[in-house]
Amino acid sequence: MPNKQKLLAEISAAFEDAYQEYGEPQARTLAEASPEQIQQDLEMWGLAIIKDPISIDNWNSYFQLIACELSEHLFGCDDPFLNEEYNQEFAKVEEKAPHDSTEIQMLRAFGKWWNSSNGFGNSNFRFLYFQYQADPPTFKVGEETIVFSRNPFHRWGLRLLAAEPKLWEILKSFHPKNKAMVSWDSVKVRVNHPQATKSALTKRHRDVYNYDGHPIDRKQAMLINQEPNAISLGWVIFSHLPNIQKLLTKYFGKKPDKFSSVEDPELNKIIDKYWRGIGGGFVVWEQLVIHYEAQPTQPLDHITKFKSFSQPKSTADLISIRVVIGTHQPHQLDQEELQQLAYLAEKGYCPAIYNNPNRGTTVSVNTVNKKSTQWRKERTPTALEEKELQEAKENYSECRYPAINKIYKEMYGIYS
Repeated sequence: MPNKQKLLAEISAAFEDAYQEYGEPQARTLAEASPEQIQQDLEMWGLAIIKDPISIDNWNSYFQLIACELSEHLFGCDDPFLNEEYNQEFAKVEEKAPHDSTEIQMLRAFGKWWNSSNGFGNSNFRFLYFQYQADPPTFKVGEETIVFSRNPFHRWGLRLLAAEPKLWEILKSFHPKNKAMVSWDSVKVRVNHPQATKSALTKRHRDVYNYDGHPIDRKQAMLINQEPNAISLGWVIFSHLPNIQKLLTKYFGKKPDKFSSVEDPELNKIIDKYWRGIGGGFVVWEQLVIHYEAQPTQPLDHITKFKSFSQPKSTADLISIRVVIGTHQPHQLDQEELQQLAYLAEKGYCPAIYNNPNRGTTVSVNTVNKKSTQWRKERTPTALEEKELQEAKENYSECRYPAINKIYKEMYGIYS
């Protein structure tokens, strides 16, 4: 125990020394946010922030796309207002949240269906992933047969990122020239509903991308749109610094690997002091940075501090939307294989994530987002989904997808 207390004192002192040297993180404007400036911020604080680079119009266009995907999944059509039950739910939302935009109201109304019974995996975390299928689709990528799952949300995240091309230039700058891609992922729409699975707080952790023995050149990033005081994701500034990492390794007796929890009652008291959230915008962070959800304080210059690791009723109806747009350098995937994967992603299919069915493949090494779900509930694909899968299969050998802009191809790792 004395040794533990000594280590805690050393960790606390190391954080305080870093704070005295570097101070508070800065929320940059897009104009001042050069790749060099963002890299400098990452080195100092472990994260870099850009204030609201995405316009309201572009956000609303994105929300509409997400709403269409949810409607297709739940109701078999891209217009949710054709469903009477949805109309009834939307009317309640209009009355309850009259000041929200129509697009936000539409997303709120879907809250009623966010549970495993309606095909959503990890529904308590509100990430938009679909549950597994007993007989999932497979495609041959290069020489390997890969299992895929329905994920139509990833492609729309690329469209939102492309709305401000400078963000892509910044993200590309972290990797060798012509080597970056946006990692397959999704979006979190965090809002509570009495009939949905109760949302849970993401605990204190780090994500270290070292899969199947291969370290992944990875940056984590998000575009965030949320209401003030909503439950927020936040990052522990300075937690990436080598001296602090060394002390944390001593404290826990092991190095972090994959999803690495740092939950500890005594340590929590220290790191909560250095937790910083943002009011919205763009954030990129280093793998080793500790991050977790919490109730934030009122934002000061776009940045919030830790208030409580709890979800008071006053935050239940506050919405937070986080589009995951982290990047990595593809590992042992050639341009033809990346084109195959891009084709499928554009058709709404990404490598399966639940229980790692692609273990041992090259695609698995490049899949930074792997999930397990406590509530495994087999789902049956919709008729529309089956139709789209058949269309994808018919054209797969030629990978004939609609012409997409150069910037989208780059986001899939295609530079030839």
